[in-house]
Amino acid sequence: MRKYRDQCVLVIGCDSTDEGRAKLNNIRDVLDNLGYEGILIREHQDIEGQSIEEKMILCASMTKFVICENSYFSGHID
Repeated sequence: MRKYRDQCVLVIGCDSTDEGRAKLNNIRDVLDNLGYEGILIREHQDIEGQSIEEKMILCASMTKFVICENSYFSGHID
């Protein structure tokens, strides 16, 4: 598990627009080229009753780093 965690990076930011999703995917592609696995919250299945904040905390706790793409206001910094 530790080895997997060391290779994972959570990428957060605006994912409600095509442009925002494209930026997050570009970041993930760069991470993949560097040998990391970029994780996007939107691509993980929701758990019934879990808020988006709880989902983000769960995903962040399973990764080594979090990258925040902050070009657009989307509440991800909260």
